[in-house]
Formats: sequence, C-alpha cells, structure tokens
Amino acid sequence: MKRSVLLFVFLGTVTFPVLGGNQAECPLPFAEIGGHCIYIDSVTAGSWYDMNKYCENLNSHPVKLDDLNLFHDIVVDIKTNHLTNAHYWIGARDEGHEGEWRWTDGSNVRMGTPFWGYVQSISQQPEGQTSQNCAVLDWANFFYFNDHDCNLDRNIICQFN
Repeated sequence: MKRSVLLFVFLGTVTFPVLGGNQAECPLPFAEIGGHCIYIDSVTAGSWYDMNKYCENLNSHPVKLDDLNLFHDIVVDIKTNHLTNAHYWIGARDEGHEGEWRWTDGSNVRMGTPFWGYVQSISQQPEGQTSQNCAVLDWANFFYFNDHDCNLDRNIICQFN
C-alpha cells in the first residue's frame, strides 16, 4: 500500500449545516457530503483489502453507494475538488459469491442503471468474472461503478457512521 503522511493539527469534529435544519457532525478528516460523513482520499492507494483496513482505522468503512443522491453528491465533490484522475474503491464486492455483488454490510448491490457504467458491453453489468471482484468509481467511465482486480492499487472513499 502506498502511504502518505497527513498531519492534522486540529483533532475534533466539524459541524456542517444540511438541508432541513439538521447538522451532520463529522470527525476529521471526514466532511459532510449529501448528509453523510465522507472522506475521499485521492492520495493514499492500495488494494481493496488494504484500503478497507485503512477505513477501519478511521472508524469507518468503504462507502456504500446505494442512494442515487449520495452517489451524485460524491461525484460532484470529486469533480469540484479536481480529484478526477483516480479510481476509488467503494464497499462492493462479489468475491466468494461470483455475480452476487454485496456491500460490506451484506446487503445487495443494485445492478445496471444508474450506478454501473457501460464498459465493454451494453449490459451495464460487471464482466470481470472471477478475476475482478471489487467495485470502483471508474474515472475513465465518468465515475460509474466498474469491477477491478481487488489487488490493484486504488484510492478509497470512506464513510463514517
């Protein structure tokens, strides 16, 4: 895993206003995106397993993108902050149950439109079979989901609960 050293002088929580008058309190380095505490790390990269552990060390997990609004808000944040030249691991895999994509909490991943992008077919389904079992937001495919080899070095998006 490639490591970068980040120094945070202030350790604590930051409160962000959200729609409806509610506020999300996010511990650093997380920021409020779409009413959730999200950390988009465009510097540190590693395998899906290493980056899952990375999120766990931040008391979080790879992001679960089962809500179209959150998906949209994260992609807008990536583009707004010019973090567009990276693939980002998310919390979906089909390892051990080929073709049955699940989030890290065990729930099913929605297939096809609007989450999975067109890659080599028109089916909007992952095609990596047993060699590609982990999902990324694919910068080369407008940040739609794509399946990659879990051992490739990719960045991560963590979600704090």
